[in-house]
Amino acid sequence: MLRKKKITGKALLPKKKSKADQLRNQGKDLISVKFDRLSKTKPNLKLEQRLGEEIRAYLTRRRKNNFPVEEKMLKSYISQIKARLLKEVTSDK
Repeated sequence: MLRKKKITGKALLPKKKSKADQLRNQGKDLISVKFDRLSKTKPNLKLEQRLGEEIRAYLTRRRKNNFPVEEKMLKSYISQIKARLLKEVTSDK
């Protein structure tokens, strides 16, 4: 007969974030701060409008193919879009 395993204290403690995850999140934060600052200081670039268009296009693509839209995936895609828009704007200069 099978015996139940004891639950130790390690199982109840929250998992620590790895160094790679911390750096990845820090990079996302820097991108979003830079994007927000640039969109406020230079409204003629219309970064917010372009971001909205990209998000709408992504959502329509996902719904058209009957894929679910998860919040986690959407957040990561938004940070990718912001990074791409920043790269486009800074490379033009």
